[in-house]
Amino acid sequence: MMKIIYTVKHAKGLLLCMALIMALCSQARAEERTFRERGNAVIQDKGPDEISLARHEFKKLNKYRLEVPYNPMIFDENGRAIELKDLKVPCDAIIDYKWERGKDPELLRLEVQRYEDNATTTNFALPKKKKKSPK
Repeated sequence: MMKIIYTVKHAKGLLLCMALIMALCSQARAEERTFRERGNAVIQDKGPDEISLARHEFKKLNKYRLEVPYNPMIFDENGRAIELKDLKVPCDAIIDYKWERGKDPELLRLEVQRYEDNATTTNFALPKKKKKSPK
């Protein structure tokens, strides 16, 4: 009887350790699938839900467009919060973005460093992206 109780206690401890290891491994895999980066970029155009980069210094980003979610943090050259519609392009900016495996890169934060002389807010040069309907 004593041997069975002792074995059950060890089995519970072993299962607890295995569950902890599995949780840590799945968290590490999730972090591998999500990548964040910060750097300088030149914003060329904007659309209702994305921005287009003319140049950037990101190591992991091989695209030149970033999705703009519903409410990203966008700041003008004076540090005031603005909306995407009020962002003048072209401009130099410091950008934070994230990329998740299987998704398009997404803007997290944009800080304008300098507007170009011909910068304007009037036009959205990029069309609104068509959303895929769930099947």
